[in-house]
Amino acid sequence: MESNGKNASEPENVRQPLPNVQSLLVRLEELRVDFENNGQDALFSDPAVLASGEETQKDVETSQAVEHTAGEHLRKKRRRRYGRGIKKRNDEQLSEDEQDPGEGTSQRPDGKQNVDELLTAENIVILQLLSMTPDERQEYLLEVGFQRNLLVISGQGERAKLEMNPTIYNALKKNRQNRENNINFYKIRDMLSDRKHSQSRRERTVHKKDHESRRQEKKKGKLKAKKLPADFSDIEQNYLNLMEANKQKNTQDASITQQLMTFAADLIEKKRATLMEGEIRVSTVNFLNAFIANPTGGKDIMLRSFLLRRHAMPGDIVRCLVFKTSVQANEKASTSQGDDDPEETEDTGEELKDERETEEPPEIEERDVGVVIEILEMRHNRLVIGTFEKKNLYQLIPRDIKMPRVRICIYDLMMREMKRNKENLTQFIFLAQISGSSPKDVYGQLVKVVGLAGELESESRAILMANRLCPEPYPDEILTNLPQFDITPDDIKERADLRRTCIFTIDPPTARDLDDAVSCVQLDQDTFEVGVHIADVSHYIPENSILDNILMSRTTSIYLVNTVYHMLPLQMCLNCSLLPGKDRLAFSVFWRMNADGEILEERFTKSIINSCVQLAYNHAQTIIDRSPESLRVEDFPAICSDQYKFTDIVTSVNLLHKLSRKLRSRRFEGGAVKLDQAKISFELDPKSGLPVKFSTEVIRESNELIEEYMLLANITVAREIYKKFPESAVLRCHNPPDVHQFQKLENEFKGIGLTMNLTTTSAIAESLAKAIEAQKNPEAAKTVLHYMMTKPMMRARYFCSGTVEGEEDFKHYLLSIPIYTHFTSPIRRYPDILVHRQLAAVCGKATAPILPPEQIQKIANMCNDQKYNAKLANNDSINLYFMKYLEMKKSLSMRAAVYKVGLYYIDAILVDTGHHIKVTLSQLHVSIVEKSSPQVIEITIKGKKSEKKEKSPPMKLHLSIFSECCVTVSCKKDKLRAKLLFKETLDCVRA
Repeated sequence: MESNGKNASEPENVRQPLPNVQSLLVRLEELRVDFENNGQDALFSDPAVLASGEETQKDVETSQAVEHTAGEHLRKKRRRRYGRGIKKRNDEQLSEDEQDPGEGTSQRPDGKQNVDELLTAENIVILQLLSMTPDERQEYLLEVGFQRNLLVISGQGERAKLEMNPTIYNALKKNRQNRENNINFYKIRDMLSDRKHSQSRRERTVHKKDHESRRQEKKKGKLKAKKLPADFSDIEQNYLNLMEANKQKNTQDASITQQLMTFAADLIEKKRATLMEGEIRVSTVNFLNAFIANPTGGKDIMLRSFLLRRHAMPGDIVRCLVFKTSVQANEKASTSQGDDDPEETEDTGEELKDERETEEPPEIEERDVGVVIEILEMRHNRLVIGTFEKKNLYQLIPRDIKMPRVRICIYDLMMREMKRNKENLTQFIFLAQISGSSPKDVYGQLVKVVGLAGELESESRAILMANRLCPEPYPDEILTNLPQFDITPDDIKERADLRRTCIFTIDPPTARDLDDAVSCVQLDQDTFEVGVHIADVSHYIPENSILDNILMSRTTSIYLVNTVYHMLPLQMCLNCSLLPGKDRLAFSVFWRMNADGEILEERFTKSIINSCVQLAYNHAQTIIDRSPESLRVEDFPAICSDQYKFTDIVTSVNLLHKLSRKLRSRRFEGGAVKLDQAKISFELDPKSGLPVKFSTEVIRESNELIEEYMLLANITVAREIYKKFPESAVLRCHNPPDVHQFQKLENEFKGIGLTMNLTTTSAIAESLAKAIEAQKNPEAAKTVLHYMMTKPMMRARYFCSGTVEGEEDFKHYLLSIPIYTHFTSPIRRYPDILVHRQLAAVCGKATAPILPPEQIQKIANMCNDQKYNAKLANNDSINLYFMKYLEMKKSLSMRAAVYKVGLYYIDAILVDTGHHIKVTLSQLHVSIVEKSSPQVIEITIKGKKSEKKEKSPPMKLHLSIFSECCVTVSCKKDKLRAKLLFKETLDCVRA
């Protein structure tokens, strides 16, 4: 214990034995009993004490600080003495330190000790220790032992732990026969073995300071308090308790799985739950919420916490225990690793309400929820792309909002190197590998530095990595052994020679891969032969070759704003693309049809073609819009043929256009639905690579012309290969939307005063057309309605015909057709190569495919994943360049279609880009117009005084869903910010 400013229980020399611990504990008990019996009388019945009440009160008030002050003083003094090389204690001073407490002290006449003697610093520390619970006392002693270097950290990373200072341990071990020490080394070792110490003193200090600053900011209202966790059911709570208990024991995963299976078996026996398997799908708003498709057709199974799914990542296949419980409708789980973003929306599409609005009590519904028993297949690679923030330099903030934050170990080599300059951590993008997890954190190590944050090239690389795309360059052994692309006499003998046919391409002006070409020949007055010609890529890629296996892993080309990562080697792309004036191998589909677009006959053949000209959509549109006499040859690309002239191209385009209108009309009469979404492209500076301007793609009749013939080719080929290979045909389907999501959408439509029939695709198309036509601003209404209809839609996917139950599962919902595939883009899609091989077998030009249905389905799944990831990467790239453009321009004035209205915000969709934005109204006077459906808000701006000092009347603006408004859009912290332009919007509404 501490007395007279010295530490009597701690040796100046580690080899010196410590005092008898048993006698010390006896003395502690005597002091406690003495204080309980005499301390109260000493404080309140002695006149001397009452007279000195001010001083006594001061002692009591500072008693909590005595421990720290005295301890710090002693530690400083001890360090000074060690620094001077003092190895032995001064005998005279030691005798004073070990003086009997009763000697030299004054006692009251009644024999009781004075309060000053009882309330010494060491006694207060003793009483504080006695008042602690065993766990609190252990934590305190561990902290003191660590600060005084009695305990040290050994090991690195997750193996870091506390142990006794080896110097002290070895010194005391030599004196173990001296029972005066009374130190049980085994008990200390056992106590420390279960405790992993992963934070240094400095990190704990930073963490405490950060926690304190955030608490103070919350008090000031700068930060929103986190929502309370969701109320878990008893099954979920028992699951969490089981996981926590195993975590404390460091139980192996296999043992945990066995315990969870026992846990599940008990609930299944009681008929409270069932086991299911499925793929994890993580919310795009809150990574804590995950879902699994419900095989019963009901609402998706919900996993309401990251812990309840054993940290399974998106795409993982899991075995799940499913049961029913009551949850809040549209429930959003609590986020323990970050604050909720008020601008983000629920996974269900319901928008977060402004804090200042009055919220209705949440609805309670019973639905299937689950907990993960076992991760059957880890499909996710556990790689995370992210950046660090200054407020927390040990937690990597992921770019993908479906991923958790990753705590990086302080002993990570890259972290230690980068931390020498703290600014480096916040300026760079990092790639990390998740290595483990605990009930509170996910741990990982830094793998590499991707590049500077904010730099377009670095950000583009980060986009690829974040979407699990790795377009590595082709190895030299592949590039040097590519097949010969020269057309041989055997090719001519086995194929239809169409080089003298008027064939041409129509593509976007920036098209990189020319997969398809078209032709149209009038056979007689009422009969036409239309041809679609697709590059025969499969001719150069033998099945199961090295190149074929590489393409199987790539599955698709990746299109970013600044570059394209081709699926094929670049040389093969160029030699397969249907360039004008070049002989190319192709796969051709022909239809003989009448003037009404009715198909009379169809045929397939391998061919050799030579395209006459490469037209862009705007060239074809000019031909469609204008009379042949008004067209000028110099406004179009050169014709690469000595047989056909410009007039022949014009005639063919017009014939194709007329027939395509018939095909399109018949397709939409059959129930097809077209949900347009804005697509933008950028013009980049050739030197800096920065965006100079952007434009919105306009869909015109020339686009629809090509779309109709590509769809027709895909449908025709799908029927043919399924007829020949019913068990192994590579097809593409689009499942109907989830029934519950559609019901929710229907209720949303009713809330805005629309009656929408969503029973069939034909009814949807008709309802959409009527709703858009009835609005004052059809363009804004179309933008919002198509956005709302897109949200509940499922993703189309590839599949093998032999792995589904029946032909009912072949249907493509939005196209409203019974069977479909992809045949028209083999340069950029691997499934098209598989379809070409099957069609070649149908035509007798190749042997039947050797892959079994299960293997084909596995490839199809991989293609689905990669295609979706490539699409996300394309969207991210567009957003990156759009944000950069806004950053360079500071702000832009843009048109927006109102989606939802409130007192403090407007939800809107940017008409020209399709971005979803929140327009704040906090600085404006807003009121709700009563008895209006849909809801209407009134925005009022007070009138200004004129030169005659007459105040003009206030200006009022009414806004509701489908209204068009003008906003200024800016970029702040990589997020869109928008403000309403009142006068411009008022002019727009009046117009």
